[in-house]
Amino acid sequence: MAPPISKEKFGEDSGGSPVHKFTLKNESGFTVEVIDYGATITNIHVPNKNGTRTDVVLGFDNMEGYLSKVNPYFGATVGRVANRTKPTEFYFHGHKVHLSQNVGDVHLHGGFKGFDKMIWQSEIVADKLLMTYVSKDGEEGYPGTLTATTSFRITPDNRLIIDFKATTDKPTIVNLTNHSYFNLAGHDAGPEALMRHKVKIVGNEITKLNSDLVAEGVKMDVVGTPYDLRGPTQLGSVINNLENGFDVNYCLTPDTPEEKLAACVYYEPLGLQMMVHTTAPGVQFYTSNAIDKINGKGGAVYTKHAALCLETQHFPNAANVKSFPSIELFPGGEYKHEVTYKFIKTPTSSVKLEKMQEK
Repeated sequence: MAPPISKEKFGEDSGGSPVHKFTLKNESGFTVEVIDYGATITNIHVPNKNGTRTDVVLGFDNMEGYLSKVNPYFGATVGRVANRTKPTEFYFHGHKVHLSQNVGDVHLHGGFKGFDKMIWQSEIVADKLLMTYVSKDGEEGYPGTLTATTSFRITPDNRLIIDFKATTDKPTIVNLTNHSYFNLAGHDAGPEALMRHKVKIVGNEITKLNSDLVAEGVKMDVVGTPYDLRGPTQLGSVINNLENGFDVNYCLTPDTPEEKLAACVYYEPLGLQMMVHTTAPGVQFYTSNAIDKINGKGGAVYTKHAALCLETQHFPNAANVKSFPSIELFPGGEYKHEVTYKFIKTPTSSVKLEKMQEK
């Protein structure tokens, strides 16, 4: 029997350090590939109803793509704090914090060189791939040395379970997520196929954004708006009601630290469904609004609305909005966040997303 996780060289980073690829595979052919650069998911091959496998995440064939400036965080572990933070200067337990400003005057996804651009130390522990990165005190302006771990595990029933953990030696802030871009029709299927996806998000409210796409503390009810995805909704029927597409955090219901259903996505022609469960209080729904002719895997050219992201997270800008769930972490404590992506092969079109609440 082949080992549950294999390892091979994928390439080198900009400094010449080796980057390795790890492959997790079960007996049904469900396969997840992860590189230690950015603890990044590069491929997810899912069995479909036609008896073939579909690679459902966008990415690159080599390190040149992942190192390029046009890489929009494809598949990466994002941190120390995901999403947008503004203002970037604030007092935190008696000390002034100055986070880097990498998008105008906004701090996005951990700064100029966030966790997505680091090589993580990797270890295979039985059926689990464990990746660790130590972020030094002062990196991108963050206080405290943070030890972050991201583990990847797959199950016989085609679940990918990602477990984020972190500890610190000083008070700090942390909000990790995975930034995979999904298209259940295939990574190269494009926006036309994405518009045929049905999406359900279990959230009654979103965190309202200002002109800089920064959350300022106001929540908005989704009822009567294009953001109402509480029932299965074909993406193409609502996306044109928004100026540029979806890029917003949903406040999940119920608001509990236990694992709960966050979202369902269904693509009928291939009978593929993805269910997302998480312990996080929010999920960022993003429809690849900023992608512009990126050369991806296998000769694919990725364009606007080529994929969707479901980034489970704490609410954006929680460092400045004290009414949001706290992202503070203290010595002796542990940050924990789990997300499960379950892929289901459905042979008929009779799937009822609103009925599927099981884990």
